[in-house]
Formats: sequence, C-alpha cells, structure tokens
Amino acid sequence: MTTMTRKQFLQGSLGLSGMLMFGTPGAVTRGFAQGKDLIKVPFASTHAGSIRLMTDTVKRHKLDEKHGMLWEPANLQINALADAIILKSRPVGCLASPVVAIANGRGHKLRMFEALTINHSSLLVRADSPYKELKELKGKKIAAVTRTSGTYQSFYTVARMLGLDVEKECQVLFAAPEAGRHFLESGEVEAFNIYEPFPTNMIAAGKTRELVRVRDTWKELVGKDMLLLGVVAYEEWIKENPEVAKKIAIVTREAVDLIHSNPAQTIQDNKASQSLESDAAMKLAEKRLIEMYTPTPLNDALIDSALLEIEKGAEFGLLDVKASRDFWTVLKK
Repeated sequence: MTTMTRKQFLQGSLGLSGMLMFGTPGAVTRGFAQGKDLIKVPFASTHAGSIRLMTDTVKRHKLDEKHGMLWEPANLQINALADAIILKSRPVGCLASPVVAIANGRGHKLRMFEALTINHSSLLVRADSPYKELKELKGKKIAAVTRTSGTYQSFYTVARMLGLDVEKECQVLFAAPEAGRHFLESGEVEAFNIYEPFPTNMIAAGKTRELVRVRDTWKELVGKDMLLLGVVAYEEWIKENPEVAKKIAIVTREAVDLIHSNPAQTIQDNKASQSLESDAAMKLAEKRLIEMYTPTPLNDALIDSALLEIEKGAEFGLLDVKASRDFWTVLKK
C-alpha cells in the first residue's frame, strides 16, 4: 500500500490544500417553472448511486417545486462531491459523516442537517473463494475506493473492531470502482470493499459473494444503525437560509418516503442511473437498495452512532480530528 502522512491524507485527497474558494454559498437566486417563482438550489449529487436515486426522485415527482424550490442537481463523480461543497460551487449536497469530520478538522464548518442513508458498503470475495471470516484475509490483497471516502473509512473502522488492521496486515490497493471489480473478478485481489449498487450487481451475477456487510457488522457490535450519508451545508449558509434548509430537509424526507413506499417501481424508474445489469440485479435491488435509506429523520440515535464511528476512526489513527456533536444539527421545525 502506498503510504501517506496524515497531513497528506487530510489535504491532498479531499482537495483542501491551497485551493481558491469560489462561489457564494449564501446566495439564493430565483427561477421559474410552469409559471411558478421558485428558489434555485444548486445541489451536489452524484452520477449514480444512492444520492442520484434520491435527487432523481425529487425531480421526477417535482417535490422541490411543491415546496417552492427548483433543485439543480450536479451529477458529479464521487471523488468530486466533497470539493463541490467545501469549495462552495454548490451550497448544499450529500456527504458521508467521516468526510464531514475531515472537513471540520481543516476548519470548514460543514453541518449535516438531514439523514439520507445507512451504510451500504460491503466486502466482496469471489463466490468460490475459501474465506469465511475477515481475519482469513490477513496477508491478502484487498481493493478499495479512495482512502478518504466514507465507504473505506467505515469498512476500516469495522475491520479494526473485528481485530484486523487491513492497512498493516493486508495489502490495500486503492482503485476506481470499475477497476476494483475487475481486480476481484480476475483474481488480482482476494476481496473488494465497495458501495451500492456494485455489490447488488456483482452478487446477482453469481461470481461474488458478501463476506462482510458493514452496516450489519456495525449493528452487531454497537447495537445502532450506521449513518453514512446526509444532507450537508456550511453552518453559515444554514443560518443565513434557515427556511430553505428546512425545506430541503423536508423534500429529502419526502423523497425517501416515496422510495420506501414502492420498491419495485423505484427500481424500475432508476434502472438506468443505478446501472442495474440484469433482472436478477433489479429484483435484489428492491431489497438492498431500498433498505439503505434511513426511515427516520436525523435524530440523536443516528448522531450517537456517527459520533462513535468518528471517535473510533480517530482512536485507530485513520482520522486526525476530534469528534464533536456540532458536526450534525437537527433543524427545528
């Protein structure tokens, strides 16, 4: 594994070092749709995955317009998501709790004000591999996405809690999701840590199986759901736009409720954006992709779980930041 210092980890991978701030996060502009005067909301979304499914649901059902807004999702690559919010090209969007913690450690006062998903990453192995427990991968090659991603940080933390330091006891290869999948299926690595919908597609194809589902292992260990993604903005933006922030939280929750209300239709509507590869994958997605959305708004139990994850990450040397409940804020109705 290529080594890096904590300073490089905090600065380089998130694009937070020496970069010019641009945009005005407090600016709210207005637009029109179907004769309505609406507040424009540039929203940092992703080109696929759980955030894209939520923002597509918002737009498909015009939930934003229902609440006087016009969301403008930017469907970004996952590695550009944090910078879009931190560098203020988008005032609001979705990030993972560990990424919010890293940003705060660099002096960027981001606040998560609504929950979106429980952790939805897995450690996959080939279907015919002999591995039955995580510890059996000691000394083996594991592929993973970027070190600063919520996906990897959550997996690393759970692995340490299970007694395996994957960075010292395994060989970690950081790679793009598509490359990591190829490495596992071709036998170049023995395991692959990745987020949905990759596990659903790969399990449905029959070539791989799940050795660790991070959310399930975390709940077995600590008894709480493992919050991953939520809606995030700068603290100053939330204070300057409290009513808009409340409406964004409401729209997010309404989208999640719609996603839960009709799993089969949700998957059918989002087959293309989720890159679901087969009928078997679509059927599996009706459970796996739907259940990753937290059925409750951001609350103390989810915050407690996320706070514990950050504390564990710091204890294990993965995060160089002091955890604080200030990273999350439940908006008053």
